[in-house]
Parts: sequence; structure tokens; C-alpha cells
Amino acid sequence: MGFMFLKTKLYIPQLKSGFVTRNRLIDQLNAEFKKESGFSRKLTLISAPAGYGKTTLVRQWVDDFLPRVAWLTLDENDNQLLFFLNCLIAAIRTVEKDACSETLEFIKGNSMLPGEPRVPVKEAIIHFSNDLLAIKKPLLVALEDYHHINNKEIQTLLTAVIENLPPSVHFVVTTRTDPPWPLHRWRVKRELMELRQRDISMVNQEAQVFLNDLMGCNLAGPEIELLMEKTEGWPASLQMVALSLKGSDNIPEFLRDFTGNSRYILDYFTDEVLKGQREELQEFLLKTSILDNFTATLCNHVLDRENSQDLLEELEKVNLFIIPEDNSREWYRYHPLFSQLLRFNLKKSYPESIEQLHLKASQWYADKNLPAGAIEHAIALPDKTIAIGLLEDYIEKLWFGSGYLQVSNWLEKLDEATINKSLKLKLYKSILKLLAGNLAEAEQDLHQVERELEKEPLYSNTAGGTGSFSPEKKSEIIGLKGMIQASLAKFLGDVKGILEYSKIAMDNLARGKSLFRPGVAIVSGDAHSIIGNFEKAEACYKEAVIEGKTADNLFFVQVAYLKLAVINWFVGNLKNTEKICKEHMEFARVTGMENTPWAGVMWALWGDVLREKNELDLALAYTQKGCDLSKRDSLVLLLSKLYFAQVCLSIGKNEDAQKVLLEIEGLLKKTSSLFGYEQIVKSLMARVLLKQDSRGALEYLKGQELLSEERVGPLNISTYLVMARALYSQGEIQEARDTLEKVFPLAKKKGMISGITEAQILKAKDHFSMGEIDASMQSLEEALLIGQREGYVRIFLEEGQEIIPILAEAKKRGIYPRYTQKLLSILTGKEHAVKKEKTPAPLLEPLSDRELEILTLISQGKSNQEIATALYVSLNTVKWHATNIYGKLSAQNRTDAVAKAKELNIID
Repeated sequence: MGFMFLKTKLYIPQLKSGFVTRNRLIDQLNAEFKKESGFSRKLTLISAPAGYGKTTLVRQWVDDFLPRVAWLTLDENDNQLLFFLNCLIAAIRTVEKDACSETLEFIKGNSMLPGEPRVPVKEAIIHFSNDLLAIKKPLLVALEDYHHINNKEIQTLLTAVIENLPPSVHFVVTTRTDPPWPLHRWRVKRELMELRQRDISMVNQEAQVFLNDLMGCNLAGPEIELLMEKTEGWPASLQMVALSLKGSDNIPEFLRDFTGNSRYILDYFTDEVLKGQREELQEFLLKTSILDNFTATLCNHVLDRENSQDLLEELEKVNLFIIPEDNSREWYRYHPLFSQLLRFNLKKSYPESIEQLHLKASQWYADKNLPAGAIEHAIALPDKTIAIGLLEDYIEKLWFGSGYLQVSNWLEKLDEATINKSLKLKLYKSILKLLAGNLAEAEQDLHQVERELEKEPLYSNTAGGTGSFSPEKKSEIIGLKGMIQASLAKFLGDVKGILEYSKIAMDNLARGKSLFRPGVAIVSGDAHSIIGNFEKAEACYKEAVIEGKTADNLFFVQVAYLKLAVINWFVGNLKNTEKICKEHMEFARVTGMENTPWAGVMWALWGDVLREKNELDLALAYTQKGCDLSKRDSLVLLLSKLYFAQVCLSIGKNEDAQKVLLEIEGLLKKTSSLFGYEQIVKSLMARVLLKQDSRGALEYLKGQELLSEERVGPLNISTYLVMARALYSQGEIQEARDTLEKVFPLAKKKGMISGITEAQILKAKDHFSMGEIDASMQSLEEALLIGQREGYVRIFLEEGQEIIPILAEAKKRGIYPRYTQKLLSILTGKEHAVKKEKTPAPLLEPLSDRELEILTLISQGKSNQEIATALYVSLNTVKWHATNIYGKLSAQNRTDAVAKAKELNIID
């Protein structure tokens, strides 16, 4: 699901007629910019109260930079990091089409559901900063109305991003209040340009041009000076005064009685400006003031009239504080001060109409399938029945579409008594409490919902949640409650609770309709995996893939694919693991999610499969690629590093493996979301130690707490096996055998084919050393059967020279002779690597559309200059893309790049 927002947020405001060109300020701003080299400072902060012309000033300035201006108008609903980033990148992409692609993948790779980790702000900072470094041409990023932002994560992000801006990028921020940024430090370092209220207040010369030349007031110099003294150059108040003066018969008296108090200005404006309009226009202004944004059709519907377009054009012509929000002048808004004034007067003039106006506005938005606007106006109604009904109908889609912040804002506007009328809304409120860490309050809400469900009769419900519902609606409520309870159980580490409540949720949430179903299926699969029910876990993950694709919840599809691959990797099913990795990569490519952290960990997992197949160079490349992509999510990075450590161990880089494992241990201490992985890390650490000192490895293992057999998982089996190896190395043969006898039935019971294979190899070595050749061959045969079927190689090679005579005996006896010969060839050095299929490996980093276009022209023999001319880009741009192409293809030159691209079937 993508983030939804009004595209008008990205439109650069249109300059209206009748504005004063602020040349002195524009010159000051221009002094900070040189078109050849970029910006000398990183931030321009324009901070002043409402009505000081901040937006108009920036709009005048950016004319010099068009089309290299990314504009974003902010509001209170932008206070969520992923949503804010999405909007900011959309603004940047109006200038740079392919900019910030890696950060977009970061956005797609994060969830806003209960039980998931918080957004990794540090990773967001790194990735977004790196994306901005790739922008070479000067770019001005304008953030309008930043005072609406109070989210600490966004403040942290922008602080770090601004401090690391390249010279090609400059932020200009308009705000009514200073952001909580280190402005003092930036001043000292000369990285900040500031314009404040005193700076952007009109000076006498500007006021004279505005009042006399543009507004036609014909004031003398002393009169302008008096007015400037009283208004202190506040542009909005000067505009109000100018409109008032047009209807005044005694200008000196007006100026004498006039004060600069803003409240007086508003009162006077009501009497002299608003009331000075003809009655039809007055009524239109007052009654449309309930609308934050409006079009002629919306106004017609709300006011039961047909000439709204004419009135809007008239308002714009007379400069009456109306602002177009798009280039086509379809959507408008009022100046905030003007809007407040109008609403204040609406309550006095038409109090009986307000409810009907909001009702009609809500109906219009609902008819246009714009639920957010419908809900906003429905919440403004005294009777919240419609608001409850709309929220119940759309809350799930809005949750996933715009993030839970907007939903949270709506629920905050409803009192507890209203929310209690709808069990569904009460459950969503409990989700917000869960996300905030208020587990006890969330649990209390769930108990209350449970009590209401027990006493509530079933019958068809009308629009508006009264607590009475049809069987279908009751099933949805039960399912939603089950999902929240499962999430709560996950927070508490209650596996039994996760399974119990997940089943309730899956039994009740509508198949193919609920966006939550795939998430519940994943949580349920995790619980089954923890207790070793791998078949059930796999079934849950497969269901999550199907449900996620049906519901178009792409994030959950990626997570489910990963879980599915990991569970097959756990049990040692290499073929299925590789098949799932390839299937996921194709899905990620088609959906544009190939660079998400989740895709990264799939690269790393695939690399570990290749490690076991003894394709070590490719394994190292894949796991390194996975770690690079996973850096934006600390939880996913932990998994990628785990696979990377295993590759390091196999290629003999024991110190590197140990270093990575210690790093993973540190990461594990910061999360409780990866139950069991701590034991996997300890098992791998023991294998590292075993290569150095078997006694030290044994002491390390005996100091670890193994899980009980009732909760045995893949890690337990691996730990027992490495302990058996350490015991054999220390000559404690009987204890080693006892350990194998303990682990082998567990591996059989759980279907852990990798554990079965390794155990049988150890038993074969034991029997062979005792001269029990037949018993040795019996154990080895089962290991070879699995190994040949799944493609195991390293599991045999890790035994070193000791396994050679045993394999030779198996070959002599005709036990999988071709397979044993392949293993013997590698072990004896007659074959340096397993022969690979002749299908080329996929690129670690795919070519972009532009790179493919340039590569095709290169293959046609075009020179760089010819390509630049054909694509209307600079010669340097072509060279830059060509360098990237050579790097991705590991090519030395043009000829090499074309040859490798054809080998990979990238070009014909």
C-alpha cells in the first residue's frame, strides 16, 4: 500500500497580482547562492508570525531557480516520519525524477503495525543524506509552514540531514516558530541565513508602493509613516487597512483612530472590509470558511448554489485573501488569519447553519470517495454517528494508506464516551496505546470490548457504530480484537497466547479483504516456528504471501517471503530456500521493491545457500550485497550479518566471523523480536572457537543454557552437534555419542534434514574410526541421500581430510558414486569448485532505466557525445552513467560491458 496525500502540497504557490517585489530581501537571499558552485550556506530560515508574507517572499525568490525548486506545503497531518519522508521525496522528484530511490525503498520496507519495530531514524538519516549527495545540480528545497511539525523523529532527521547537506542542495524553511534545531551552532559556522519578523516587515518605501501604487490609497508620506508606526510593517495588516481605506470618507480620522493591535485590526476588518462586501459575497465567504480547501463544485454543494466559480474568481480579483493551491486554479484556500476571522463571524451570523454546512461537506467528500475530508467534517458535527460510521468503514484503508497518525488525530478529537459507542474504534484506540507502550491500558480496553461482546445481541446495524452489529460485523470485531491480543502476546513473549489469539483473528477477519490478515498469519507462523512446528509455520507464511498479494499489502508479502525462506533454511531444505529467494526477487523487481532491507536479507540468505553449495565467491558477494541493503533497518541487518558470518567461517576468515558474531550479539541485546537467534549466534561462535581450540569451545558451550527439549528448534540441534564435535575432539567419545543419541531423534522428529545429515556424518566418522565399516556406510548413505537431493557440499567439506577415506569407501561400494566422486574431487584438490550451471548469476545491483537506455546506445556504437545529444543530457551525465554501468557489470570498458550485458541477456 502506498502513502496517500494531496498533490497540491507539492505545487509552488502562484503569485497573485498586487504584490510588492521585495528586491532588498531577494538580493540578500541571492547573495548566498552562486549558480556555478551551489549554495554557500545550508539553510535559509524565514521565521515570523502569520501575515508577514513569508510564502510570497520565497515564491518571488524561487522564480530565479525554476524548475530546480522542490516545494512542500506542510500541515498537522505530516507528523509521522515515513509519511513526511514520502511527501518530501515526492516534492524532490518533481525536479529530479529518479532521486532518493533508496530512501523510498526504506519507506516501503517499514510497517506501522502493532508489534513491529520502530522506524530506524538513524538509518533514515544516513540513507536520505546519501541520496541528497547524489544530486549534482543546485536544488532548492522549500518547506512551507514548518511550524506544523512537532514530531521529534522528523526534527532529528532534518537536523542531521541539514548538517550534512552537499553544496548543491539548500533548504529554505518558512515557519511561525523556530524549529528545535541547533541554530546557534549553525550561525557560528555560517551555515544559516535568517530572516525574521523585523527583517521581512515592510519598510516605508515598500509600504508606499503597496498602498498607493497597487491598492490606490493615495496616502501622503507622513500618513504612511504613521501607519507604518502603528502596524510595524505587518503586510497582512497593511492589506486589511488598504481594503478598509477604500470605503473610508475621512482618511485622517481613520489613521488617527487606528491602532496596531492585531485584535483591533481583525475587529475593524470585520466591520469595514467584510461588511463592505455585497451580501451574497459576505454569505459565501462566511459559509465556505468551514472548508480548509475548496473547489467550486464543493462550494456549490455546500451552499446549494451554482455560481461558486464566478464568486471565487471575483474574490481572487479583489485580492480578498484567497489563495489558489494548484496551477489550474481549481482548488483554493483562505489565508489562515482570514479563515479564522470568517469562522468567528460565521458563529455570530449563521450559527444555525454550521451543522448543515459540515454535513453537506461531509456528504460531498464521501460521494467523491475522499474519506479523509468526509471524516473531518463529520467529526465537526454535534452528533458523531456519521463520523463513527465513516471511520468504521474506512479506518483500515486509511491506516495503511496515510499512516496511523491521521487516524490518531481523528480519534483524539472524539471523547471517550463517543469512542465507546463503537467497539471497532475502541480497538483501534487500543492499538495506538499498544504502539505507545501503554500495554496495561491496551489490555484494559480489550477486556472492556470482551465484556461488551458477551452481552451484545446480534442484529443489523445502521450507519454509525452504536455497538449493535450484524454477525459479519461482530466477526470483524472479534478478529480485530484477536489480532491486537496476538500482538500484545508477542510483546510479552507469550507463544501460547500468540497462537490462540492469531487463530481467533484468522478465523474472523475476512479472507482477501482485511489488510491485517497477512500480518496475523506471519505472527502465527513465528509462534509455530519458535516451538518447532515448522510445517504449520510454513503454511502460515504461504498464506501470508497469498493474503498480502490479494489485499495489495506489499510490505507483508516481502516479510512473508523472507519468513518462508528462513523456515526452509532452518530445516535444511536448500532447493526450496533458493526457489523462494528467486521468487521473491522477481516479485520485488516487478513491484519496485528490489532495494528494500527485506530484499537485502533475502540476498544474504541466498548467499548462505550458495555457500553450502560451495559457490563461495558468489556467496560472499550476495551476503555483502544483503548487508549493504539491510543497513536501513537494524533488525533486518542482524539477520543479514548472521548469514555473512557463516560465509566468513566457510572461507576461512574466522576472525572476521567472530567479529561479526560479537556485533550481532550486541544488536540482539537491543531487541526482543528475534526469539531464538541468540542461540544460533552462540552455536556459530562455538564453531569458530572449535577451529581454534576445542577445549575452549567445549567450555564455552557448557557455559550456555540450552533450551528445553519441549521447545527445541533448529538452533538447539546445531548447538548439540557442535558440542558433540567438541567432545570428540577432546577424546570424550562416550559423552559425544550420548549427545548424538539425544539430538538425532530430535532432528528426525522435527524434520531437520540439515541436522540429520550432520549427525549421520559424525556417526559415520565414529563407526569408521572403530573399524565398524558397515555401520559407517549405513550412516553415511543417509547423509549422501539428503546431500545429493538438496545440493549439500560444504557440510561434507567441513570435515576435511578425515572424510576422504569414508567417501572413498562409499564410492567403492557404489553408494551415490557420481556424488561422492564430486566431493572427493574437491577435497583432494582435483576440482577447485563445484561446476556451476552455465546460466549467469543475476547482477547484484540492477541497471536503472536510464542506464539500460545508455547501454543500448553504447552497444550500437554511439559515442558519448552522440548519446548526450540523443538523450538531451550533458556529456558529463553520460560519462557518469557509463561509469556506473561498468561498475555494476564488473566491466573494464565499453566492449567488455556490452559483451557481459549480452551474456546476461540484458540487451540483445
